[in-house]
Amino acid sequence: GAAFILHRGPPIQAALTKSDSVLLADFRNTTGEPLFDGALKNGLEIELGQSPYFNIVSRDRNREILRLMGRSPDGPINQSLAREVCIRAGAKVSIEGSVARIGNSYLVAVEAQNCGNGRTLAHEQLEVTSKEDVLRILGHAVAELRKQLGEPAESISAFDLPLEDVTTVSLEALKAYSVGVDQLTRGEESKAILLFEHAVELDPSFAMAFAQLGIEYNNLGESEKAIGYLKKAYALRDHLSEREKLFLTIRYDLVVMGDT
Repeated sequence: GAAFILHRGPPIQAALTKSDSVLLADFRNTTGEPLFDGALKNGLEIELGQSPYFNIVSRDRNREILRLMGRSPDGPINQSLAREVCIRAGAKVSIEGSVARIGNSYLVAVEAQNCGNGRTLAHEQLEVTSKEDVLRILGHAVAELRKQLGEPAESISAFDLPLEDVTTVSLEALKAYSVGVDQLTRGEESKAILLFEHAVELDPSFAMAFAQLGIEYNNLGESEKAIGYLKKAYALRDHLSEREKLFLTIRYDLVVMGDT
């Protein structure tokens, strides 16, 4: 489906440096379609994670901060909470995404705010006519957001693989993977494994899902399965961002090659 720009924020020069941290708030999904829950935040995290300018506050740190605030560590970081969590994490910027349904179209937006004063630093909003295009257009929106936040054009050009290339073309597979990652942060390894296995059934070229399976089976001492899954992931490594390639290569060299 065709996409067009609806609103773009003013360009901000050097709003972020490589030493600044960024908090990712939860994606607001008002479509009533649960498929987008979790999947789009994970897509946003992977897309931003390609950039050397975005040090994303870890999920474990977010859980720790929510616990200190007297909230459920597994609860969402919505718009009303994001600024306080951001300040407590020592981050400079919070980034939130949203997806809404307008008639037969989907409206995808990403926005960055200064945690100190709440001012909007960058905003990008795009519309697509197909659910299948939501993931693709999220990648375009994030690339524009990176530009507005002051990341140099040469950096964006070097580290901007299309989101569907570094994750999966299947929203259903990304949803299963995202819930699996969430289960891992809660210590539910067996549930996570089932979800990662479902993700690779849905998309047999989903490299990071194979990598996670390899890591989890290695943690369980099931070396044969671990090696098999890590070999599959490694064969698909062209479908990974540079950061994810490093993540995988370390584990491949350790587990498969035994090369400490």
